[in-house]
Amino acid sequence: MRYELTPGQEAQAPLHIAQTNLNTAGSLVLFVHPKCPCTRATIAELARILRTTKNKLCTTIYFYCPSREPNTWCTDSNLWNESKLLPGVTTKIDWDGKSARSFGAHCSGQILLYRSSDGKLMFSGGITSGRGHEGDSAGQDAIIEFVNTGKSSISSTQVFGCSIGDEWTAPT
Repeated sequence: MRYELTPGQEAQAPLHIAQTNLNTAGSLVLFVHPKCPCTRATIAELARILRTTKNKLCTTIYFYCPSREPNTWCTDSNLWNESKLLPGVTTKIDWDGKSARSFGAHCSGQILLYRSSDGKLMFSGGITSGRGHEGDSAGQDAIIEFVNTGKSSISSTQVFGCSIGDEWTAPT
């Protein structure tokens, strides 16, 4: 129980990025470790968000992959395959976590939401209320509120996922 409710390290994300697709409300970036069992719930919750927001987000999922491994280390994972089924989502291999580091992300399940009009960071955090927990969460509410109104009363939540990096091991 303690492990399930222990959040990961908070991202130190850039406060702005270059303007993004102006035909969408925002750009949602998700960082994933393809072997993290906690992240299956994040992918399921992301699917719910995308259905609710009806493709009003430009979504990219970065999958950590050590350079010593073949790309199939990611592309053969269940998380990759589930992500590829999400409408309008782009999946990318993040070799050695370079993109995660550039966005200050440390945990699988870290989401960053940037406003399309000016690239401002609107939300940073997770969309589950515990490791591997599906269901309503403040993170989901924040993203949906932003898409519907252009603002959100919640700008950050905790992330519940395994560390992105070489030293990942299955939780005990």
